[in-house]
Amino acid sequence: IVRLPTKDETVGVCTKALDSSRLTLATGDSLGAVTQNITLPTTQGECSISWASGTVAWIPTINSSNGIATVARQQSALNENVTLTAALTHAASGFTDSKPFVVTVVRLPTDTELSQACADNLTSAGFIFASGDSTSSITQNFTLPVAQDSCTVSWSSGNATWLPSINTATGVATVARQPSPTDQGVTLTATVSKNAAQTTKDFDVTL
Repeated sequence: IVRLPTKDETVGVCTKALDSSRLTLATGDSLGAVTQNITLPTTQGECSISWASGTVAWIPTINSSNGIATVARQQSALNENVTLTAALTHAASGFTDSKPFVVTVVRLPTDTELSQACADNLTSAGFIFASGDSTSSITQNFTLPVAQDSCTVSWSSGNATWLPSINTATGVATVARQPSPTDQGVTLTATVSKNAAQTTKDFDVTL
């Protein structure tokens, strides 16, 4: 009587041969830094493979037909290690096995981090002055930016007499020069917002 092959001789061969090189990553990605969808193998040798994600928030779906694992990066303080488990089946023998692979999905920056980054990029180079004016010598109304990168920007004036209003929609700052023996320094405060996160940044100008 001819024996039947063992588990090690059937699905075990597939399990041993299946390695991380079969995971197809986007250009620039690695197992330790995943930013885009991953294509997982659906067969290995004589075995079929189905996959399960250990963290559905970060890799919510894996297409059973083409093996595409959908990556959904989350805003977080840390990157996320996700275990992808291959379930191998050797159809002829009926033996099954499993093998885990760990990938690290790169986090998205938090709103607080984005707000700070926008504030860092916000400079007076974005101020639009009348001809001949500058931050150190303002004689007419000027325009402040109301957006920076992915953030919104609102403004407040530190001197309501000389600079009484700033239009929230257009960023136009109204200048009201006063009789004075000296020019007037005014602090403009930008509130840089990304959703509920806010960062403030001051700019000094002279009227």
